[in-house]
Amino acid sequence: MLYVSYCCELGSVRRKNEDLLLIDDEIVQKCSQKEIKNDHFLTVVADGLGGHKAGMKAARTVLECLKQKKPSNRQMIVATLIEAKRELEEIAAKEIISLATALAGIVWKKNEALIFNVGDCRVYKVSPQNIEVLTKDHTLVNELQSIGLKHQNSNILTSSISGGIGIEEFEIFFSSTAIEKGEKLLICSDGFWREFENEIQEIVMSSNILKIFERIKKRKKLSDNVSFIVVEQKLSFVKRVLDFLKKGKNRCE
Repeated sequence: MLYVSYCCELGSVRRKNEDLLLIDDEIVQKCSQKEIKNDHFLTVVADGLGGHKAGMKAARTVLECLKQKKPSNRQMIVATLIEAKRELEEIAAKEIISLATALAGIVWKKNEALIFNVGDCRVYKVSPQNIEVLTKDHTLVNELQSIGLKHQNSNILTSSISGGIGIEEFEIFFSSTAIEKGEKLLICSDGFWREFENEIQEIVMSSNILKIFERIKKRKKLSDNVSFIVVEQKLSFVKRVLDFLKKGKNRCE
């Protein structure tokens, strides 16, 4: 059984929240927890770009496409995001606006996670001993660093799902992983990882993720919308009882 803790917040400075979360079959903008009993599910963070006129609309449009298509492999994810981009282009032409979103997500099948991202949303694998970034930032600063150059503005994206911007192509980064005992997956917007980079392990590995997040958040002035999803495996109550009884039987033998 999987357990998901998630939060999507306005922050301290922004006037509106342009982030959205897809939790299985539900698009949300709140903080809560949920048990996922399916062997196969999809969860995504979409960060609508505030530099354009309709970041929230872009995020919702793309998540609606993912929710409807429920892609289960790389080819389906690519096809779904291409279709979502076409919808954004139609909205942009009809309403004479530009709109775009970054995103990161996982397709979960049993104990395997197919990971994907566009833009600077990230997926981490977190354990008590280690933090590993499993995605690639599609940013100008990252591209320049890869060839040994520096750039001060870390907010310029080199890939997003967009409409009305004149960019026809976008890059999707893929990876995959399994979760071992004690490990969790974190999916988050740049508003989260930039503000809480030093506290990721403390938040994600907590037994009460939302409570710890709220406590740490009070010490900060959040300059951006903040969104995250934490996915972890937990034994069901019946499995915990059976394991307990099995251990007791082994001690008696």
